[in-house]
Amino acid sequence: MIATQELIEKYRHHTIKTELLDWASTGCGSENDKDVIERLQEVNCAACCGPAPIYNDDMAQCIAANWAEIQEALDAFYDTTGLSYAIKSSESFLNVVWFAYEWFASELATELDTSEFNNE
Repeated sequence: MIATQELIEKYRHHTIKTELLDWASTGCGSENDKDVIERLQEVNCAACCGPAPIYNDDMAQCIAANWAEIQEALDAFYDTTGLSYAIKSSESFLNVVWFAYEWFASELATELDTSEFNNE
């Protein structure tokens, strides 16, 4: 898991990415980067598959503590698709947390998959 360990070090100051990498690497029961990639690709917050908070109070705290990272995911989504994440209600505002976790999980899986160490 050389590539996974390198990403953990690279993103040690990024709370959401660190949580995702910790969750994926400890939960797959393997020492293989490819298993971590598969686990990251499975993140689905609505199905409670991932480390994101699920209760409204926890999501509100996550927004307060990690707004810059959530905004980073929203900006990356806009830069990639040209679309904005529409916040139409308090529920969709809280769901922005799930969106950020799922977005970063996809980014991390892609980064790991294209890593020079991905086959170790």
